[in-house]
Amino acid sequence: MEETTGSIGGSQRATAELALSDEERGRLYEGVMRIADASVANVPAPAVADALPSEVPLQDLPAGMAQEVPQVRGHKFVKFDDRIVVVDPKSRVVVAMIPRYKLLP
Repeated sequence: MEETTGSIGGSQRATAELALSDEERGRLYEGVMRIADASVANVPAPAVADALPSEVPLQDLPAGMAQEVPQVRGHKFVKFDDRIVVVDPKSRVVVAMIPRYKLLP
């Protein structure tokens, strides 16, 4: 017979995904894409609730973004080829993902 118990502290996957509307995702996308010198991470893109490796640099969200989208206050972002992820800087866990579409030449 298996017994289910709770754990104190939980795992890194316990971090909840931010509840962002399409409009808020759009504001985040536009704000991040305006940062001309934001580097693109050169590792496989993670999923929501994945922890990023320590060698992936986290970047500050654009100034004023926390006023427009209060849920992202205190978070950072990482840009990938096909997505932008919002990250909890303490745990390095991805808490939101915004698809990034490229136009083909």
